[in-house]
Amino acid sequence: TLHIFSDTYKGDAGAIVSCQYVTKDTDFTDQDELAIDRWKTVYAVKLFYEDVFASTDIVVAISTDGGDTWPYSLSKTLGNGDESRKDATYHFIVTGQFFRFRASSGSASTTFKLLGMEVEYQDAGTHFTVA
Repeated sequence: TLHIFSDTYKGDAGAIVSCQYVTKDTDFTDQDELAIDRWKTVYAVKLFYEDVFASTDIVVAISTDGGDTWPYSLSKTLGNGDESRKDATYHFIVTGQFFRFRASSGSASTTFKLLGMEVEYQDAGTHFTVA
């Protein structure tokens, strides 16, 4: 997970560790059951977070192959440490049928508390092959 609840338990053997949050594969059929056979285009990923640390680098990445590769990624430096709830939007143009999302912090010296994730997408239609 991406959040730490206690300063006492920040990692293995007292050392802070980098962390990531990865979703399961989704085709957005939880919102539209007919979307199962159609392709979609993701335009944005919005992270909702509690600002607990200043200048935290967070990378959002998208995989369309079940997490084998992460070819679409963007990084932003978030936060000023005022402990308020905020959001940050990462803009993409990624077309596929199935998507996996990852939010990660490679820093072991900052804290990030992820509260939620929202994805903006549009139906791209039925996939077909031209022979």
